[in-house]
Amino acid sequence: MKTIHSTPEFLSLTEDQVNKALDDFESQFPDDGEMDPDYESQDPIVNEVARLIAAYTDRLDEICGTDDDWLTHVMDYQPVFAIESVAYDIFRDALDDQLDEMDFGDDEDD
Repeated sequence: MKTIHSTPEFLSLTEDQVNKALDDFESQFPDDGEMDPDYESQDPIVNEVARLIAAYTDRLDEICGTDDDWLTHVMDYQPVFAIESVAYDIFRDALDDQLDEMDFGDDEDD
């Protein structure tokens, strides 16, 4: 998977700082998880995490159509900076959830 980097102003952040910004953002919403998907945070850290997740998603879309071994690329990718790592973990968790929900036709109970 092609390296995706954060912009320079976020490279010195620690994972704790990024996670705190995300926690503060999430605390604005009800516990039922309902949130306006068009809502944009006023926190630049949260916005950068969102941008990175979108970039990882776009890159996945690119390689899925051209590389049969796309999953290996996704699993082997190592982000460089803390903010990238946090964003990539969120991306991977969402991808794992999607893969778990997919029916690959190899169910032994069929």
